[in-house]
Amino acid sequence: KKDYVTISDSFVAIYGKWIPNKAKILTVAIYASQQPMYRRVLWEYLSILLSHWNGHSGLDQRQKSQLSCSKQSILDDLRNIDKELDQGEVPDSSILRRHEVKCKLNDIKEMEATDSMQKSKVRWAIEGDENSKFFHEIINKKRSHLVIHGVFDEGMWIIDPNLVKKAFLDQYGARFKKPTTVGLKLNFPFPNRLSQVQVEDLERGVSHEEICSAVWDC
Repeated sequence: KKDYVTISDSFVAIYGKWIPNKAKILTVAIYASQQPMYRRVLWEYLSILLSHWNGHSGLDQRQKSQLSCSKQSILDDLRNIDKELDQGEVPDSSILRRHEVKCKLNDIKEMEATDSMQKSKVRWAIEGDENSKFFHEIINKKRSHLVIHGVFDEGMWIIDPNLVKKAFLDQYGARFKKPTTVGLKLNFPFPNRLSQVQVEDLERGVSHEEICSAVWDC
């Protein structure tokens, strides 16, 4: 019984259940031709896929040698038709066949381009995971170096996390709390001071008419 399927340009993974014994089964069919370098990337990706699988696994690998042979056969056929065209007049059937052969060749090239793009995506995914792991290790090492293992509080070395937090809280709480003493006062008569009339004029309320007059007279 099929549960769900993962489809890629290089393989198909079928997740299902074997009805007689209800065992979970994963079947992977690899149908794309792989160069040695890209084959390693694909197998690493499949290893990650299989590592997350908890059940029975089956692997069906089919190299795309038939596709390569088909492409070579199409190229040979296309060369023969082009030779006939170079020699002179050819029947319409040969021209139609040349068009069909060109379409098949374009389909194969499109499949190869899609396969190459998928390989690049898989390679970037694996390399991205490796890079992320590398940077996470650096960050964790940096964090371990910056972590506070203990502090001196009144001449005593404290390593208990709760006491360390309390020491920091008391230190910065005392530093930023509201002052309890009165600040400095200047008992000195300044020579330039506002008159009582000027003080009253500054402290009095402003009417709505005065606001309108100040705004519209600008």
